[in-house]
Amino acid sequence: MRILFLSTDSFIPDHFSCRNKTLLELCGQLKQLGHEPLVACGPPNVATSQGVVVDRSYGFRIFRCKHLVRDSSALCATLRPDIAIIAGDRFRDLIEACSPLEFPLAAWFFQLDSCCDLDRSNNDILHLASSPFLAVRLRTLFGLKIEVVAPYVDKAAYHGLQRGRRVVFVNPIREKGVELAFTLAEVRPEYGFLFVESGKISDQWRADCYMRALGCGNLE
Repeated sequence: MRILFLSTDSFIPDHFSCRNKTLLELCGQLKQLGHEPLVACGPPNVATSQGVVVDRSYGFRIFRCKHLVRDSSALCATLRPDIAIIAGDRFRDLIEACSPLEFPLAAWFFQLDSCCDLDRSNNDILHLASSPFLAVRLRTLFGLKIEVVAPYVDKAAYHGLQRGRRVVFVNPIREKGVELAFTLAEVRPEYGFLFVESGKISDQWRADCYMRALGCGNLE
């Protein structure tokens, strides 16, 4: 199969994110399974006069586009994928551009705030969510059928010989599993734990986290 991923964000190495890392590792696995992955993304972080730059440095074709939404229809018509999967923001614009073309189209959601422009009336699109939690939220908010497709993780890429001194947990909120992280810190006092704030949290919750960290003794 020829599988095209569309994202208005810049792609690796111009922009590193969990979503881009997922797409990169997934494309590598799809290629090993005999498929042809393609990525059409936002522009590179370098000045160029070209509308589309084709990058083959990762073992598959990446189309870095100055104006992805504007050029997506023509690009898809040229590439003729078996399926196109939108995995970024500006879902409505990309769906409108690609829907008239004769191939299946899917929208893969990684976070709730990227769904604000979701068109509830378009039931011809396959809607995917990266987690059961997000799928439930999307079903509740939009009344659409949402299939769960968890991000692909290449375990071998995260194995190393070095051993760190602390366990890092990013975004200490309940929805991200902070209660489990607190429990781990409490039952494994021989390890140091570091909680890193990334999203916006309330002053009260931050104070609560500090007090619980002081109680653990091994948590910063």
